[in-house]
Amino acid sequence: MANVKIVLIDGKKISQLLYEHGVGVTDETTYTVKRIDHDFFED
Repeated sequence: MANVKIVLIDGKKISQLLYEHGVGVTDETTYTVKRIDHDFFED
């Protein structure tokens, strides 16, 4: 039998891990950040 280690975590930690890995969450709002394309304005 392999050595198996079980670690107990609290609700705050499990919710943090779910959020970080995108499990059980949905993107609600996406923002677009624009920058000036300097090549467009070159001669």
